[in-house]
Amino acid sequence: MPALSAIASVTWSIGSERSSWRDMIWTDSLESRSWRGEARTRTSSSRRTTRGEAAVSPTAGAVLESEAASARAKRACVSIRNGASGLAVSPDCEDCGGRGVRGQAARAATTAPERPRRSAASKLGLQDAGAARGHGELSCGTVNDDRPLARWRSLSRFLFGFSEPVSRRPYVIAGFALGALKMAVDLALLLTWSGGRPAGPWLPYLAPFRVFHATPGAEWLQLILVLWSLPFLWIGVSLTVRRAVDAGASPWLGVLFFVPYVNWILMLALCLLPTRGASSWRPAADGPARRRPLWAWLLIVLFASGVGLGLALLHLIALRRYGAALFFGIPFATGALAGFLANHDAPRSLRTTLLLAFACEIAIGLGLIAVALEGLVCVLMALPIALILAGLGAVLGREIARRRPESPALAGCLLILVPLSDAARPAAPPELAVVTTCIDIAAPPEVVWRHVVSFAALPPPDEWLFRMGVAYPVRARIDGRGVGAVRRCEFSTGAFVEPITAWEEPRRLAFDVASSPIPMEEWSPWRTVYAAHLHSGFRSQRGEFRLIALSGSCTRLEGRTWYALDIHPCWYWNLYAGAIVHTIHLRVLRHVRSLAEAEAEAKRTIANLVSAP
Repeated sequence: MPALSAIASVTWSIGSERSSWRDMIWTDSLESRSWRGEARTRTSSSRRTTRGEAAVSPTAGAVLESEAASARAKRACVSIRNGASGLAVSPDCEDCGGRGVRGQAARAATTAPERPRRSAASKLGLQDAGAARGHGELSCGTVNDDRPLARWRSLSRFLFGFSEPVSRRPYVIAGFALGALKMAVDLALLLTWSGGRPAGPWLPYLAPFRVFHATPGAEWLQLILVLWSLPFLWIGVSLTVRRAVDAGASPWLGVLFFVPYVNWILMLALCLLPTRGASSWRPAADGPARRRPLWAWLLIVLFASGVGLGLALLHLIALRRYGAALFFGIPFATGALAGFLANHDAPRSLRTTLLLAFACEIAIGLGLIAVALEGLVCVLMALPIALILAGLGAVLGREIARRRPESPALAGCLLILVPLSDAARPAAPPELAVVTTCIDIAAPPEVVWRHVVSFAALPPPDEWLFRMGVAYPVRARIDGRGVGAVRRCEFSTGAFVEPITAWEEPRRLAFDVASSPIPMEEWSPWRTVYAAHLHSGFRSQRGEFRLIALSGSCTRLEGRTWYALDIHPCWYWNLYAGAIVHTIHLRVLRHVRSLAEAEAEAKRTIANLVSAP
C-alpha cells in the first residue's frame, strides 16, 4: 500500500506539472492575442478620430467597455486543466457569478489593467475544477490547494466506489498490494498477541485458528481481525465488479466474490482478461422515482427472500452443511437481488434499499423457524453477519441497477454455484479450540479440590444467556477415585460423561468427554427442531482444572475446555462459542468458590472457638 501510494503520488505530480506549464502557455497565448487585438483597436480608433471621423458616443463606449470586461472576466474564470495553483474566479463571470472568488484576487484581476507577459494562471491561480471533481471538462469552481488530500480522495474513490471500470493492471497491482498489506497486519497482530511465539506452524496466517485456540484472550483478537477484514471485503467486491465490466463481462460476477473456491478462480481470470472496448458504466440520469405501492414492495421481499430461503433449505436438508456459502454467499446474493429489484425502474435512496435487504434477511430467518429447521436463538446469532453482507449486496445491486438495468438472469444462474461450492468443500476434521477461565479463591487448595471433583446443586441461573435456552450446569458427581473414575457433570439438557485421565491431588484434574448432550434448547413454536448443528456443530472434547497455591492460604482455580466447532466461518461462530463456554466456566467456578470459602470460613471459626480460653 505505501509503495502503491508513492507511485500514484509521483505520477500525479508529474502529470499535474506538465499540464500546468502547457495550459499556462496556452493562456498566455490567449491573453497575448487579446492584448494585441485591443491595441490594434485603440490605434485604429485613434487614427479614425484624428482624420475627423465620427467618434463613438460615451454611452456606446461604456457598453463596449463593459462587454470587453465581461469577456476578459470569462476568459480569466475558465479553469486550466490540472493547474498547479488553487482556482479563483471573476465576480463578473456569467457562468458562476463570482461565487468562486478566492479572496480579492479575481476582483483585482477584472479591474486592474492586463499585462501581456503575465499568464492568467500565475495572476489568478486557476486550476481545473472539473478534473479535481473527476471530470475532464473546463468549468468554473473553487478547488482547495491540498493535493495530498485530493490524491487520498481519488484513491478512496478508486478502492471503494463504483464510478469507473478498472483495467487489468490497476486491478492486479491493487489486489497484490492490499493482499500483502492485510497479510502483514494479520501476521503482526498474531505474533504480537502470542508474544512472538505463536502456537502451531510458522506463518500462523495460514493456520490462524491454531494460534487463536492456544492464545489467552484470543476472542478479542478474532474480533479485531474480523473488523479489520470488513473494508477489504468491500474493496474486493468493488474492484471485482468494475474489472468484470472492463473485461466485457457482467457486473453480476461480483456475487461470486463471496462463494468459496469459485472466488479464487474468478479473480485469477480477471487478472488475465484484457480490456474489451469501451464499457458503458455510467449511471443513468436520476429521474423522479415513481411511488411504488406497498404490495409491490412486499412482492420484492417475498421473491428475494424466497430465493434465499430455497438456497438455505438446499444447504440444510440436502447437503447438511453449515459453511461459509450459507452465511456469506446467500445473504450477499439475496441483498444484491433485492437492491437490484428495488432500483431497476427508478433509483431509490440508499436507506430504502438497505431496509429492503434487511427485511429479506429477517424473512429468511422467520422462514427457517417456520419449517422447524432453526430456532430463534440461532437465527439471532446469525443475523448480524447476515445483515452486514446483505447490506453490501444491496449496495452492489443498487449500483448495477443504476448503470446496467438489464434483467439479472445471470445472477440467478450464479446463485446455483453457492450450494455447489459448499458441496465441493472437502470434509476436514475440525480444529480444537480452548477456552481458559480463572478465579481466585480465599481457601487453600486442599479445600478447593474437594468441591472441584464434585459439587452440590447450583441455584437457578440469573444469566440471560441460560434463560434463552443455552445449556447450563446443574451439579457434578463422581464414581470412584483416581484415574479411571467417571465424573458426571449434569447440565440442563443432559449429562456429560467424563472419564478421569489425570488425578494429581490437589493440583490438577483432567478428563475426556465420552458423551455430551445437545448444547441448547431452541426457542421455537414446534416441539422438535431439526437443526443438525445441535448434534454435530459443537462438541466438547476434554477439560481440566488446575489449582495454583497463592500466599495467604488462597488458591487460583483455572478451568479449561477443549471443543470442536464444525460450523463455518469458524472465526465468527467461535466468538459465540467461546463466550458461552466462558460463561459456563464462570458459573461453575463461582459456585466452587462459594462452597470452598464457606468451608474454609467454618474451619477458621471452629479453630478460633477451640483455641479460645
